[in-house]
Amino acid sequence: MPQHSAIITGASRGIGLGLVRALADKGFSVIATARDPNASDGLQELVSGGLVEAHTLDVDDPVSINALAKAVKDQPIRLLIHNAAILKGQEDLAAFDTSDFLSSMRTNVVGPVLLTRALLSNLKAAGNATILHVSSQMGSVEGNSSAGDYPYRASKAAMNMVSKGLANELRDYGVVSVAMHPGRVKTELGGKEAPLLPDVAAREMIETTLGLTLDHTGSFIQRSGEVIPY
Repeated sequence: MPQHSAIITGASRGIGLGLVRALADKGFSVIATARDPNASDGLQELVSGGLVEAHTLDVDDPVSINALAKAVKDQPIRLLIHNAAILKGQEDLAAFDTSDFLSSMRTNVVGPVLLTRALLSNLKAAGNATILHVSSQMGSVEGNSSAGDYPYRASKAAMNMVSKGLANELRDYGVVSVAMHPGRVKTELGGKEAPLLPDVAAREMIETTLGLTLDHTGSFIQRSGEVIPY
């Protein structure tokens, strides 16, 4: 019997699917969510193995978020991974698009906040839960030495701030909250030229995540655990 349960958003491909595989290999009972989980052959193959459940979730939709929380019921959740994200508007200031900015904030920031709130009792019930925000080094203010990508950069910086705030709010419940940069991974967001395969990055991310304690809560880290300046 699996000892722990995990929920992963954006689990139909890329890093998300790799995280599902890595956690299933660790014996976790994984609730893998995506807008259309049936469209992912890789995810459906894992579902057939028995340790993975696939649920429909649109992080932009509060109704969808509440439906997932209702389906989970009172099950303790040891690990919540906010992986679903969009990359829009790789523009400079002259090409800045308001709709790209707002949709990036909706998916990359507001969705994770609402999902965390909906599952808060499940996280508290685990006693030692971790919330992992899959962020990006592009969200580091101190580390920003270039222009452009305003929607994505701002949304990941905001996600980092949310992670830090949750760390402060939930410490007394034993809940760890961290933001993690996975590295440049060969995905739709990372690009075909990225050097790292999703499954390799995911395994390293999970190894680091499962070793986190309250001493690490509020951190912004590499997948190796090395601290990144906010």
